[in-house]
Amino acid sequence: MRTVAGLLVTTGWGQLRARPTADSLAEARRSGLGTGATLLVADVISVPAGRARRAHGLDAVVEAGWLLAWWACPSPGADAGRRPA
Repeated sequence: MRTVAGLLVTTGWGQLRARPTADSLAEARRSGLGTGATLLVADVISVPAGRARRAHGLDAVVEAGWLLAWWACPSPGADAGRRPA
């Protein structure tokens, strides 16, 4: 548990320190999506198997919400290659 917490803190710190450039923000987004998806899968597998507490089911719902929010937001620089209409 402490190892996972340390990895999550490190990932979050990296995201918070991202430079306000399209490339850095895109990397922070990918890191967030990957981390959230990994945690969601772990919860979805572990809770029904009885290896994690049922409270992790609520955690899975929150993770899914964050993933949807990140997915719905446009990627930084998404309009860079488009011509104005």
